[in-house]
Amino acid sequence: MPSFLVTFTLPEALRPVARSHQKCLDNALLQTSAAALQVLSLDAKPLGGQIGMGGGLHPWTRDMASHPHVHSLIPAGAWSPDGAQWLAPRYEDWLVPVRALSHIFRGKCKEKIAPANRLEHAPAHGWPQAWVTHCEPVGTGTEVIPSLAPSIRRIAMTNHRSEKRKDGYVPFRCKASGSKEWQHQTLPAHAFIRRFLQHVLPQGFIPVRYYGFLRPTCRNVLTHIRPLLSTSACHLLPPPDTPNQPPRQPPPATPPARQCTTGRGPLVLIQQLSRPTRAPP
Repeated sequence: MPSFLVTFTLPEALRPVARSHQKCLDNALLQTSAAALQVLSLDAKPLGGQIGMGGGLHPWTRDMASHPHVHSLIPAGAWSPDGAQWLAPRYEDWLVPVRALSHIFRGKCKEKIAPANRLEHAPAHGWPQAWVTHCEPVGTGTEVIPSLAPSIRRIAMTNHRSEKRKDGYVPFRCKASGSKEWQHQTLPAHAFIRRFLQHVLPQGFIPVRYYGFLRPTCRNVLTHIRPLLSTSACHLLPPPDTPNQPPRQPPPATPPARQCTTGRGPLVLIQQLSRPTRAPP
């Protein structure tokens, strides 16, 4: 079925705090991003029901810089509170308002890390600025999962991208954002090790989690949702012909292209001559 990919990004001002308190901030990113989506989806204007999602933490860029963000894959729709119907979004390319989602995400993240006494280490200018959230349709889940899996399951730098160490420096290859061409960078060995180790997750940390009706404890709910999906898909089909209406005629067939008998090329209609108003002399 159609799906949406929602991305939550931690502001640059708070990324040093995320590196110093990795377990606390990474947990907060996954939990608050899911909570913000659930709160907004229960509102009657966007959807008005419960959604299901799978969120994955991705803390690095292609050159191993710190960039904590969460990718949430969401089926396009929600389960109604009474469990009687599947609620589809109002538009094919729109799920929830991203500006409202950004404000809810920021507020819930602040509430989450406040009891852990981490706000004193966070700069004050990191909270008033807008937090980036992005939502886009990505087709079916089977199309986007293969592109997300390598960034979630692999490490920050694979062996084939790092080249031979020389004179205390480590050269490696990376691709800039939005580019498909490889670029070469060189870092001192200690800087390369530091950049790599900042993305090693704490022991026992789960980077991929499921929320809503996609939680492992809600598998019995999926047996009620699947029939609703097939019913909602039927509403998208054109209604059948009724006895009071004439049967629909098939669209006229396109005439085959005519060819020139001399050059064997296609004939192109340039202008259609009007019928003469009088008989020829």
